[in-house]
Amino acid sequence: MARKRARKNKSSFGKFFLLDEERTVGVIVLWILSAVAHNAIFGFYMIEEPFFFALAVIIIPLYLISGIIYTLLLCRHKR
Repeated sequence: MARKRARKNKSSFGKFFLLDEERTVGVIVLWILSAVAHNAIFGFYMIEEPFFFALAVIIIPLYLISGIIYTLLLCRHKR
């Protein structure tokens, strides 16, 4: 059902921020892998690695929150 809504929304903004079940699971898995990669790099090499840290702490949560808000507003608007 969410896939049909995603196909109807033609804008690139809507395609990027509209969350369906598959994209949500993918983002959460990427979030976990980023945290694990940051900790593994620090554990093996004892260097601070900022890319995966920023990805896991700043970028993915902001994307997830904004995607949830956009999806909820879009669903509420279509009612």
